[in-house]
Amino acid sequence: MSPGYTASMQYILVVLLFPIAAILVVYSAYALKSRSLSQISNQFAVFMIALALYTAGYAGELLSATLEYMLFWNTVQYIGISFIPFLWIDLAARYVNARFFRRKLVRIVLFSFSCLTFFGACTDPWLHLRYATVFVSMEPGFPVLGFTWGPVYIFHAAYILISLMTGILLLVHSLFSAGRTFLKTLILMIVGASLPCIDFGLYLMNIRFPGIDTIPFSMFFSVLCSGPAIFTEKLLDVAPVARSFVFEMISEPVIVVDYRGRIADYNKAARMLFPDIARGSNPVLPLLGMADIARNGEFQTDIPCGAEIRRYSCHVSRIPSAPDQLLTGRILLFKDITESSRLLEKMEELATVDPLTRLYNRRYFMDRARRIVLELERTGGQLACIIADLDLFKQINDTRGHQAGDSAIQATAAAFTACISAPNIAARFGGEEFICLLPDADAASAFAVAEEIRGLIARIPFPPDDHIQKTSRQPGTDSAAYITASFGVAATATISGEQTITVLISRADKALYYSKNTGRNRTTAG
Repeated sequence: MSPGYTASMQYILVVLLFPIAAILVVYSAYALKSRSLSQISNQFAVFMIALALYTAGYAGELLSATLEYMLFWNTVQYIGISFIPFLWIDLAARYVNARFFRRKLVRIVLFSFSCLTFFGACTDPWLHLRYATVFVSMEPGFPVLGFTWGPVYIFHAAYILISLMTGILLLVHSLFSAGRTFLKTLILMIVGASLPCIDFGLYLMNIRFPGIDTIPFSMFFSVLCSGPAIFTEKLLDVAPVARSFVFEMISEPVIVVDYRGRIADYNKAARMLFPDIARGSNPVLPLLGMADIARNGEFQTDIPCGAEIRRYSCHVSRIPSAPDQLLTGRILLFKDITESSRLLEKMEELATVDPLTRLYNRRYFMDRARRIVLELERTGGQLACIIADLDLFKQINDTRGHQAGDSAIQATAAAFTACISAPNIAARFGGEEFICLLPDADAASAFAVAEEIRGLIARIPFPPDDHIQKTSRQPGTDSAAYITASFGVAATATISGEQTITVLISRADKALYYSKNTGRNRTTAG
């Protein structure tokens, strides 16, 4: 090999190594400046710095012409080399949540191994624990550092090889529990980590380019394989932490999104609930706004399930980074509450609605009336009340039975429902007695509403038996053929506390009895 060729090769290696070191520093800066700043991104940043020191130190060593400078740059390399095995296995363990390697004692032991190597590198001029001997070698055709192995070098070589293989095994094991979102990332990481492992094995067996350390290049290739994960922010923002526990061991649908609302992962139950999620749709993006509004991030939503609409409770948990506690993502946990929700709605209905008429019951009407009075007292306005009672209702029960009486009550309630709309409220106040409250209504408008309801009731033929000629009867001419009701109306512009409603009902009730005593089927203003 000619001197010119070997010199060119030397400078080509240096020209490649410095840009590689710069790219590794950029990757590190990207991880540190990532919005999430999660623990795994910090770990990744430190790992990139260690690789950058290794690469830049090796470039400096290749540029050195004397043994003194070669040893200096070699020591710079070992600032990174010493901690690469610890950082690699810690990064892999964090990514797949290998709890054994994240135990404090285990991490201390692994870190102490790296510290031992760094100690050997720093004290090598005196103790010779790393290199037994050092010299300038011309093996590749230009001056490089030559050495013979010392005990610390042998120990660290075994440590690097075992850590690389352990990290690869952790990633391979996680393939069996990772969601499809992470499969591509894991495969790329496994492929990337395999090359430096093989390269280092060949280096230890002296199967390599003469005098050249190719491991910085294979390490850089490993980083490039992880590039897609870095630039999509899935490696740094939302890693599959404890996925086998969080996802596959629960039956409820679980979806993980990053801080931008993009889906990072989901379990089988979520895929069954949202079939389109496997085709790239994002059904939860509209739900994140509901989570921001809801207290504690929990809300209820209706989700189509085939031909049925089912109600789900969705609990959204933040995934903060440490120590900054910035948002890196969110976990959405869905729980089917359709049956319990229906039961609750039924109980609420029983507490507020009269089962026969579907109007409000007396208790709920009074609660609403008190709130209306308090609001009118604050804002100002008028209030009117209508009370109605079916005429000769006892005669209907006695001559036609209670079922016919119930039908008469239901028909009357239908007339109230047809004529009363929000903000007015109507309720069944007693057996055959009905009541309406009309906010912001004066006596004249309340009287008109009462007359409209009364007229509608008086046109209801009852009961609808075939022997009754509905078209030949006139309201009021045959009490057995038509339902009639008497009405009392009262209004006030003076709102003075909850007693207002009591006074208003009393006045309307007196007006009702005046209608009863003066012929029935009429409306009286009190």
